[in-house]
Amino acid sequence: MVDGANIGKCLTLGLMAGLLIANSAMIETPPSPEKTKLIAEFLCLSETQRKIDNGQAVEAMAIQDGFEALKANSDAGGRVLGPLTGGPLTIVSDAYQSAYLRHKAEFQSEFERHVNWEFSESELRTINAFLGSAAGKHYLAGNWRMNAYVVTNTEDLVLKIAAEAKSTAKAALAAKGFRSAPVLDMTYQQMTQESGMPHGK
Repeated sequence: MVDGANIGKCLTLGLMAGLLIANSAMIETPPSPEKTKLIAEFLCLSETQRKIDNGQAVEAMAIQDGFEALKANSDAGGRVLGPLTGGPLTIVSDAYQSAYLRHKAEFQSEFERHVNWEFSESELRTINAFLGSAAGKHYLAGNWRMNAYVVTNTEDLVLKIAAEAKSTAKAALAAKGFRSAPVLDMTYQQMTQESGMPHGK
């Protein structure tokens, strides 16, 4: 059944999609041999190829599952039972690496296909020239550092924002007769304790 809420959601999603692809070249035809070379160069210069080769898409999951396996093989005091080398962390990491390598070509193809769709051959030449320049290399390194530092330096701020939002949402839900969710009960202090972060970092 189509109602006002669903229509509004569809319109919103459609508008967002339109904004996201507004500047895309939207090229559906396969790339020429020259453009194929430019795509490969772009992936290398933008450091995307390194991420594909390293399996970054599943890295966080591999680490999380590895530590869960480590916890499952530790005693009550947190001491690991058995050797660390070749232990649970290594076993889980190796399993993820092996599984990823079986599907790596799919990731490679998806990135190449999207770069072809997103950029024209002329745009890729311009972008690659910039990324290959001293300023372009500085941009890549500086952008990575900026994001890493800002994320670290705003961890406490994010928790404060989340605490304010949870409190506001909980009150607004109650005012309209809706049930709250347990996650909305968490205070700033509880979130900092859960994250292991000292208050007022």
